[in-house]
Amino acid sequence: MEILKFYADWCVQCQNLEKNLKNTGFEYRSIDVDLEENESLLEKYNILSLPSIVVLKDGIMVNKLQGTMTTGELIEEFNKYK
Repeated sequence: MEILKFYADWCVQCQNLEKNLKNTGFEYRSIDVDLEENESLLEKYNILSLPSIVVLKDGIMVNKLQGTMTTGELIEEFNKYK
């Protein structure tokens, strides 16, 4: 599983989500996508709010998660793509 994490340095919710991601215990490949440097990816994945996570499996988008999520919510979502 791979995830694209859409964030901005000024986004407090993005920082909270990062902590929750680390607490899931899941192994995943993560690519950080800075809002201000990657407009083409924002358009490609229709990112409208921060934080946002695009979940990829075998290079194909299988889910898009938007907003702050608890560790438990992230675990529940990631279990779908083991």
